[in-house]
Formats: sequence, C-alpha cells, structure tokens
Amino acid sequence: MAWSLLGCPRRAEPAPPAVTLMAPQGARSAVHRCNLGERQYGLSSVALETPWLLRGPDGPRVLGRTSSTGELFWRDARGEASIPSSLSLATHAAAWTGRGFVGVLDGRATFTDPRFGSPRPVRRLALERAISISTAAREGAVLVSWLKEGREGEGAGSPWTALVGPDGEFLTEAQPLPGAPTALRALRARWDFGRFVVEGETVGGQYESWSWVLEPDGRSAWSGQGPLVCPLSGCMRVDFRAAPGGRSQALRLVSLTDPDVAVDTTIFTNDVLAAAVSGDRVLVLHSPLQGELGCAVHVLDVGRRAVALESSSEWLGCAPGSALATPEGFVILEVDPARGVAERALSCGDDA
Repeated sequence: MAWSLLGCPRRAEPAPPAVTLMAPQGARSAVHRCNLGERQYGLSSVALETPWLLRGPDGPRVLGRTSSTGELFWRDARGEASIPSSLSLATHAAAWTGRGFVGVLDGRATFTDPRFGSPRPVRRLALERAISISTAAREGAVLVSWLKEGREGEGAGSPWTALVGPDGEFLTEAQPLPGAPTALRALRARWDFGRFVVEGETVGGQYESWSWVLEPDGRSAWSGQGPLVCPLSGCMRVDFRAAPGGRSQALRLVSLTDPDVAVDTTIFTNDVLAAAVSGDRVLVLHSPLQGELGCAVHVLDVGRRAVALESSSEWLGCAPGSALATPEGFVILEVDPARGVAERALSCGDDA
C-alpha cells in the first residue's frame, strides 16, 4: 500500500504500559554496512508477472502469475510448482506458519501443506464479508487481519484480526481493532521486531492512514495516525522533515513514547511505499528522485542512526511484496525484462 505523508496531520498518542515502546538509543559506533548480493535468477523458464516474496520452508519463496496463462506459480531454493486456482494467495494474503501456509479459500481461512496442497479450513474462522485480507507471521503463529465490509458495500470496512497456530488451529477469537477513526479501504499486516504492526488506509476524514501495534498474542497495545515501524530500538512513527537546500524532504522516525525524540536521516524522498524490519534495521522502498525509473531502497540502522545501504534499480518494484526481512538482513526482488525474476540478498552482519 502506498501512502504519501506530505502534509498529513499529526496527533500525539500516548503509549499504554502494555507494550514497551522504547525511545531510540544514542548513536553507536562501528556502523555495519549492508552488502547487496548478486542477482540470483531462478532456474525455471516460466516468466512471472508482478511477483512477490513470501517466507517459506526453505527460505524466501517467490510467487507470481505466469505471463502466458495467468496461473499462480511458486518457486524457492528447492523446487517450484503451480498453485491450485481455488486458493487466494494475493500479496500478503498468505503466510508460512512453520509447518504449512495459511491462505484463503471460498471466504474462509485455509491451512495448506508446504506445497500449497491438501487445503483444509481453519475451524471457527469464517471471514464473513472480508475484503483486503492480510497476514503476518511470527514464530508459532500467524495473524490474520481483514476488513469486514459494511452492509452498504462500497469497498470499505472495519478492521478485524485473529490468530492461527502452526498447524492451522484457531488460537484467538476474531476481534475488531479499536480506535479506527473512519472506515478503511485497505489493510496490511507485518511482523516487525517482537510486535505485529497493522496499517490501514482511511476513506476520507482527517487522516490518510491509521496504524496499530499488537502484542505477540494479538492484543492491541497502541493505535494512532500514520504508518509505523517497530525495530529493536522501539516503535516509531514514519515522518518527514524539510531537507536542506530545497532537496525535497528527508525521512525521520519519531518515537511513540516521546515526540521530542527523533532519528533524522539523510534519506531524501517524498514517500515511503513499503517497509521491512530486521532487528534494529529498517528497510524502506521509495520513489527515486529526479525522474529515475524503478525504485530506490535504503536501509537505516536505527540504533546507530546511520544509513547502512542506499541503492536504486530500474528493475526493483516499490510494492510491499518486493522486500522481505530475513535473519541476516533482507531480500529484495527485481524483474529483468530479458532474464526474468531475480532475488538479491542484503547481508547486514551478525547483529541484524
């Protein structure tokens, strides 16, 4: 989901004691740069359109639709295959539990084996009138989030969540997320450092986006205006400041617990189109400046208050599915028109 935060109103939101939202640490020495690896192309001759990344049993897994038939297809380090057409595996609507995948089939949360076979419903979790379904995985559980469309339709609704276990078992009752200021038209969930983050795009009203921080057990701990990231240093609001010399804007991260504490960066951009968190590092995908094609990527080491990587590529997409956090850092996805889909690892050292 792409949100422009230019001129977006801000509202201070106190953080409750239920979650530890630390202020960023002081700058530390010995910045570990992230190293961008070589492009790793798949062995398959199948051309994929609008691919995205997903965690799987053998590391990152690439999903996409074939250019020739539109069939959904997957590949990873160990294999590749087509996906049954009945499964809904849109970007962020599926997640790896550690033993299988949670997806959607006929309006119900569904558990499949590692090859997306043998689907069976998650009992007691019917996604009635669900739109904009999104999932996020931590070790041992998957958060399923969705919008429950209003009776009048119109493609907007209220946010709900539930937690599913590693074998597709139902862990928590479906519950609405509190505090949404208005109806939402899109929702996306992810797992940052020790917390779920759910971000929604609002329909009209005063705010462009609204976010929630959820505990590992799915309980809501904070909600407020604007997109967030939650690295090791603590949860922070994504914001911008005026850049020197009229150079567009510069990204800044503002602590949720103390608005006077901020990490100012030298990342010059007018937007943040996607983010991923690995340890204390935050990867952002944003539109390149000066009319360049493709997408720009930066990795910020929050604790050290330093940029650990900056790059751009005309083949890199800015969609949320184009980047994935890993224990070593990140993986990004590029699409070369001549050679196809390639993965590139961003290795950020032992403390990623």
